[in-house]
Amino acid sequence: MLDPHSVPTVRSAASLIIQRENGDMLLQLRDQKEGIYAPNKWGLWGGKVEAGEKPICTVEREILEELSYCGRPLVLENLEFLGAIRMPVGPLLAEETMNYLFRIRVRDITLSQLTVHEGQRAAFFTVHGSWVNAFAPCALAAQAVLANETLQHHHS
Repeated sequence: MLDPHSVPTVRSAASLIIQRENGDMLLQLRDQKEGIYAPNKWGLWGGKVEAGEKPICTVEREILEELSYCGRPLVLENLEFLGAIRMPVGPLLAEETMNYLFRIRVRDITLSQLTVHEGQRAAFFTVHGSWVNAFAPCALAAQAVLANETLQHHHS
């Protein structure tokens, strides 16, 4: 398994799933800008792993830039590393990046307590909903990972 505490040797990103106790995921409606990953689609929080940066540091930096809770930085307590997934990126999704996927679980969080600093807005989505064209590939991959996790827990 890839180590989120080591500097990657391939093009990489780090994404954060913010998940309520009921399983709903907090997603970001990405900006409508040319040249960014998945413009105007619902996606995860996070971004590109910069040169010399560890994925765990990327997710901490990105969440500070993108979202605050009650006017303060969102505390990433109990940050879980779920794994890394190869994701299509670039024009026509013809390139690949390794996306390091992290999760925090939150309780009693509402949209009115959040301030979005990057992207158009935030919203909660159920893991078991029907997700189609309005979602970035990273959000679709996260939904599949979490839905599979739920199925495994129900069959255990």
